[in-house]
Formats: sequence, C-alpha cells, structure tokens
Amino acid sequence: MARYVADTHALVWYLTGSANLSSGARQVFDDALGGAHEVLVSVIVLAELVMMAEKQRIVFNLTRIIE
Repeated sequence: MARYVADTHALVWYLTGSANLSSGARQVFDDALGGAHEVLVSVIVLAELVMMAEKQRIVFNLTRIIE
C-alpha cells in the first residue's frame, strides 16, 4: 500500500470535482477511497479547509473529509 500526502489544493479540487486536478492525482484519491492507498492529510490542510469554508470560498462536508 502506497502512502501519499495531500496538499490543500489537491484535496479541494478532488472534493469539488475540479478539472484542475490531474487524472493521476484523481486516481490516487479514488484508489484511497477503495483502500488501495493511504492519503495523509495534515492538520494545517484541515485548518485551511475550515478557513476557506468560513470565508465561503468552498462548501464541504467536514465529516466526509475526516472519513
């Protein structure tokens, strides 16, 4: 099992279905949801997501991210 570290942009792009995310990165996230990989998300990335949501720059489900 491979481990990857997500940065803020990649995670936001994945969660919002943005075309900015490369197909390779999208595949890693998809595979991680299936249990083939681990995607590590740092606390600072979570803090940035919360800040973006508070400023209404993105809408996301924090429970989904934590899962």
